[in-house]
Amino acid sequence: MIRRLLPLVLLATTGCAFFGGPEAVPEPEHIAAAWRSPTIDGHKIRRVVVVPFQDLTGHPEAARAVQQSVIDELQRLQPFEIFHANNERILTREEEEHFLHAGTIDKEALVRVSREHHADAVLYGAVTRFRAYEPMLVGLKLNLVSAGAGDVVWSVSALFDAGDAQCARDVHNWFASHADQRTGANWRTTLLSPARFSSYASSRVVATW
Repeated sequence: MIRRLLPLVLLATTGCAFFGGPEAVPEPEHIAAAWRSPTIDGHKIRRVVVVPFQDLTGHPEAARAVQQSVIDELQRLQPFEIFHANNERILTREEEEHFLHAGTIDKEALVRVSREHHADAVLYGAVTRFRAYEPMLVGLKLNLVSAGAGDVVWSVSALFDAGDAQCARDVHNWFASHADQRTGANWRTTLLSPARFSSYASSRVVATW
């Protein structure tokens, strides 16, 4: 009798796995390296102007798509008001050339941009890596600089590699927590779609604020 009952006990304890039930959701993984600090002069961050991201991937269209994904996520969470000009030049040509080569923006340019757009801070960054085929890859660096004293109040850097087991577990956790379950997709589709994977990466980067 005991031998006959044993398979039934095993089936009862692992029934979800046998019949394709929901998988256990793993704990989130901390992939992004971030640093955040209050402004040194007490300057309040309420409105932020976004400078077009530096493209280090050689794929400008992909870089623009990743930047838009970051902006969408910031607007969804609303840690502050976002100003982003799609067709308007924010930096002068000389400032833009300096930024593209050095990856930083001079304090004078930051102050000017902030005043022109009535912003309390400037967000700039770079799309450092991008791969649109399996395994997906997105690299991001962001810096938020206060218009008050010109100090960096938020800095984040991350490389999300869909081929890495840690990243795959984090995608699973993110999907369970953030994705629209009515789409009929499962978390693995995020590892196969450039748009979905960029949304995941942007969400995790913005969450470090």
